[in-house]
This record gives sequence, C-alpha cells and structure tokens, in this order.
Amino acid sequence: MKDADRRAVEVIGSALADLAAQGLGPDGLLDDDPEPHRLRTYSVETMLVWYQVIPHRMRVYINRVNL
Repeated sequence: MKDADRRAVEVIGSALADLAAQGLGPDGLLDDDPEPHRLRTYSVETMLVWYQVIPHRMRVYINRVNL
C-alpha cells in the first residue's frame, strides 16, 4: 500500500474510533444495531474499508481495505 493510502486509512480508522467512543457509527447510533459485532463497511471516494466495532474491548478493527 502506498504511503498516502496508508495515511488515509489511518485517518479513517481514527475517525471511526472517535465515533465509536461516543457510541456512534457513520450510520447512526451503535446501540440501535441488532448485530453489534457485524462487519461494517465505509467508503470514501475510491476506498472501501471493512471494519468491526467491539465495544467490550473498546476497539475498532479494520479488517480489509480496497482501493
């Protein structure tokens, strides 16, 4: 992965973690999700990121990135 792409993924990951810390996701409240540990997707321009929010571990895991 190119350095510019890696930095973009780091920014997205940081933003997703900040949202999760507030109980939010890009689509709304995390508490409203019937499957809270499901694999989620987030896209920006030509990048697609698959991630999971694991509240009891206070973590957001980025599982895959497609450019």
